[in-house]
Amino acid sequence: MRIALLVLVLSVGTTSPARAAPRGAAQAKKLLEKGRRAFEAGRIDDAIAAFREGLRKQPLPALHCHLGRAYKEKGELDDAHAALKTCLEVLPDPPEKGLPARADVEA
Repeated sequence: MRIALLVLVLSVGTTSPARAAPRGAAQAKKLLEKGRRAFEAGRIDDAIAAFREGLRKQPLPALHCHLGRAYKEKGELDDAHAALKTCLEVLPDPPEKGLPARADVEA
């Protein structure tokens, strides 16, 4: 029992949060770009999948915004509303380069 607990403690401590965060952010940014390309190509389901996977890696504001846009395009308005509401909550003011302005999201 003690050995199993020690193995668990050691395995949890192998990836420090400081090292995991940059890797998660980099993966999330790649998925954001993948989703943008899919959206622009009209592959809305692929875009939604990429944005959602990116959010699991790291909840970047742009992922919420683009996810809401993709859900809106697909006609899934409840999901679009939820994603865009989250977008507004996490969107920096003024927005980061490449993110929509708050007024654009609220419209």
